Amino acid sequence: MDKQPSLMNRILLAHDPQKIGFLLDSLTGFELVPAATVKEAERLITENGINLFIIGIHFDDSRALQLITDIRLDEKHKTTPIVVVRLSQSEHTEMLRMTMDTLIKLHIVDEFIEIENPGQNQKKLFRKLVEKILNQAEAISQ
Repeated sequence: MDKQPSLMNRILLAHDPQKIGFLLDSLTGFELVPAATVKEAERLITENGINLFIIGIHFDDSRALQLITDIRLDEKHKTTPIVVVRLSQSEHTEMLRMTMDTLIKLHIVDEFIEIENPGQNQKKLFRKLVEKILNQAEAISQ
């Protein structure tokens, strides 16, 4: 059984403020650092030690890929885990899935999660995934 990751982990949430409630509810107890724009997220990347990035695919007018690139170019965060989340419908679902699959295979992104109907079950599953990723990152860094 996975051990609980430290609740002192800092998680940057780069997501649409109107849909961030699901993520906030799922991750109670962790230190959450929300960002509403790419510019704000870029500032937080340089100022704060982040253990995990959770990025909404439609973040800041669909600029999630720009933020992912900025994270990977930052020396401190070349290996910091990134989870990309889609919480809303998209007419480009298949293309998004193929793009994220490619980014995962290239080890640029760690996970892509699609949650069509956010509910209690999905909150628990999402939290377990986040805990697993944080545990793996902690094990690698030791």
